[in-house]
Amino acid sequence: QGVLNFLLLGCAGFAQSTLWSCVLQPLVFLAALLMSPDIRMHVSVVPVRCAGMFIAYTLLLVRMRSDSLTRRCTFFLQRYFQVALGKAVESSRKADSILNHTLKNYMADGAGEIELFLDRFDKEDPMYAELHTASISLQRGMRACRQRQAYLQLTSGDYRLSLYPVELETFAKQITAGRDMTTEVPCLQVLLD
Repeated sequence: QGVLNFLLLGCAGFAQSTLWSCVLQPLVFLAALLMSPDIRMHVSVVPVRCAGMFIAYTLLLVRMRSDSLTRRCTFFLQRYFQVALGKAVESSRKADSILNHTLKNYMADGAGEIELFLDRFDKEDPMYAELHTASISLQRGMRACRQRQAYLQLTSGDYRLSLYPVELETFAKQITAGRDMTTEVPCLQVLLD
């Protein structure tokens, strides 16, 4: 019985009620033993043995209580750090989302101002080509900001493909817009995500 109690306490840990029950249980058994008629003949030996067993039992309980408290403290610390890390990650995502939205708005404002400025220029003017390239680069940056959610899903492993038909030549022009590149892309329709 006592071994089973110790195994249960060792695995489950201590609460105040289990500690009291483990301390009082041997005392009750000791009192029952001392009342027994067989024990009365060896009364002088029994108290010494019982006292020794009680001291050993108490020392073992104190040790187990210490182990249980250490285990509980470790659990509470792990839980605290897990919650703190979750809050930090969530706060970082919210701040990143706000920053992403703000940057996208600033890029849209800049691209719009450039487009309004370009409307007053002749397309043959060398400054027109440079500003047009800058406007296209801003539009690429805005597209990247809009794709932020997909980037988050990719990095977390939650991304799901959604294929749709795309003209490959148009797609290549969008990717290379604003860059001095020569490309040869076949006129095909492909499924892209």
